[in-house]
Amino acid sequence: AAPTTSPSGNTGCEGTPAALRGYSVGNTILWYKQASGGSAVDSTASHAYYTPLFDTTHTYYLSAKSGAGCESSQRASIALTVTPAPAAPTMPTSNSPRCQHVTLYYAETPPTNITWYFGSVFNMGNHTHNHDSSYVVDASGTYFIRSRDAVNGCWGLDTVTIDVIVYTKPNAPDSIYS
Repeated sequence: AAPTTSPSGNTGCEGTPAALRGYSVGNTILWYKQASGGSAVDSTASHAYYTPLFDTTHTYYLSAKSGAGCESSQRASIALTVTPAPAAPTMPTSNSPRCQHVTLYYAETPPTNITWYFGSVFNMGNHTHNHDSSYVVDASGTYFIRSRDAVNGCWGLDTVTIDVIVYTKPNAPDSIYS
């Protein structure tokens, strides 16, 4: 018999991992992109997660394989529906180089329902602070801006970076001699 699946359908943001499971007690689950024939793209233990990326909307098919090597004649199916990621922001502008307080600015207004977030470390992290139209920095380095769809919560796949230079101000003189 074909294995059972969990969840029966799965929707997620483009570029994020899905969490699919097949159940067939005592058997290995084989994952396919075809309803019949073809080669398995992966195998997992029963109840273990298979985590393909949400890259295109399609259906995965799974069969059960016994320890003796016998494979079920039918395949169960599970559909993946991809929610597209928002486009990358436009390149921000800045007043770099300067002594102290370089300001990064949006080059244009984000599209409706899209929020752009500035960040200070290129790590593709998902954070929801620094979403004003400008961002003040006090250290030289690479800064980034990333988009997020406010309706579906999906983050953009591409991050735009900008390099800035912040010069160190000299200390005040210690004393005056005449």
